[in-house]
Amino acid sequence: MNQVAFFKARRLPAKFLINAYQEETFSISENGTAIDVTRYTWEFFIKKNPGSRVKIFSLTLGNGINFPAYTTDQVRVVVSAATSNIDEGEYYYELRRTDLIIPYLNGPATFYYGNVDSQ
Repeated sequence: MNQVAFFKARRLPAKFLINAYQEETFSISENGTAIDVTRYTWEFFIKKNPGSRVKIFSLTLGNGINFPAYTTDQVRVVVSAATSNIDEGEYYYELRRTDLIIPYLNGPATFYYGNVDSQ
């Protein structure tokens, strides 16, 4: 699980296999104190680059984003095999609360074929 402290956007590189199911769980805190993420609506999306306004795909609460059972400070992002069926290459992602302009988490997202350990 990735630990993320806020409130400024944190950069964290991500890697995704093409045509593969993957999930990441993020523990969210502000100044070292866990916050209740279940009070907010979340979005995760992939763009071609940081300045792009076009989303290649987007996941929302109930459609690729959920909260693990028995926690209130974690956001789980699930990228399905169908969703990850995009061209191999470098992209950019953001995880954000929909009521804020600044993303909580962002960074380069590499989509590739092959073995996770080889990249």
